[in-house]
Amino acid sequence: MFHKLFGAGAKPAADDLRAAISQIDMNALQRTLADAEAAYREVLLTGTDAEAAAAEAARDTARREIERAHVRRDELERRLSDAEVAERKAAAEKRVAEVVARRDELVKRLHRDIAKAHAILAPLVADLEALHAELVPMNRAIGTGDDPELAAAAGGYIIDPEKIIWGNYFFAPDAFISASQLIALPPSRNSEPLGWLSKSERLSPPVLGG
Repeated sequence: MFHKLFGAGAKPAADDLRAAISQIDMNALQRTLADAEAAYREVLLTGTDAEAAAAEAARDTARREIERAHVRRDELERRLSDAEVAERKAAAEKRVAEVVARRDELVKRLHRDIAKAHAILAPLVADLEALHAELVPMNRAIGTGDDPELAAAAGGYIIDPEKIIWGNYFFAPDAFISASQLIALPPSRNSEPLGWLSKSERLSPPVLGG
């Protein structure tokens, strides 16, 4: 396992490094060393030179395994830290790429669909403004009585199309809002702003991105 993790060119994932760290059981290695040292002391009392040499080798092996475990754990933790940084960086780059891709797609849709909406609504707004320009003086003459024949023909004020459609939904009792004020579209590559936005102050030169 450790060969694969430490081999030349190896770039293990953070989860693999965590799994390797969890398999290093320092307590078990310490118990093995304690047993080996006890066995070595015992054989020095009663054993032969050959048995003592074998016990000493076992003790040295246990010590080496602890040293190896420390070195491996330190290196695994270092590599885990690097892997976690790399994974966070990759996750951030992926997130940014996904958001930018969605943004760019929305820019395309905005340019396309605003232009479509403009093509539909621009003639409607123009007709509403033309009708409104005609209705205002007519209703003024009806209200003041300056044109009795007009008032008689109309039978009262001529209701604006906005009132017919929306009633008082968008209107305060003492104010009137025309449809051309309610309808507004921002500009696109292929269309100018529509409605009240066409009369608003531009804060930057009329250059569209995307």
